[in-house]
Amino acid sequence: MGLFKTFTYNVFDYKPRYYDAKIDEFHEKVMDRREAEGKIDVNDGEYVPGASIRGSFRSKMRRTSYGGTKKSTIRIFCIAVFLFFLAYLIFFADLTGVVSYISKL
Repeated sequence: MGLFKTFTYNVFDYKPRYYDAKIDEFHEKVMDRREAEGKIDVNDGEYVPGASIRGSFRSKMRRTSYGGTKKSTIRIFCIAVFLFFLAYLIFFADLTGVVSYISKL
């Protein structure tokens, strides 16, 4: 984990699927047979372009943006607390006892 988060681009994560003509023919035969037997409706197997990828970009953006801002807020808070503590030690704390103890060792 680094001190600062580097910027990452929002990329559409689409994975193309492998197409096989034999499998497509097999599925067509199965659908025709089921349709002839009356087991399914004709419109059930209809292809709708983009149905499998619709909304995936938006949902991925929600996941990454919320987690990123929460982590960066916690990181900034920890750094601020550390800097205030360090400033207190430098300007206000009486460290003469600690210095004399260390010099005796």
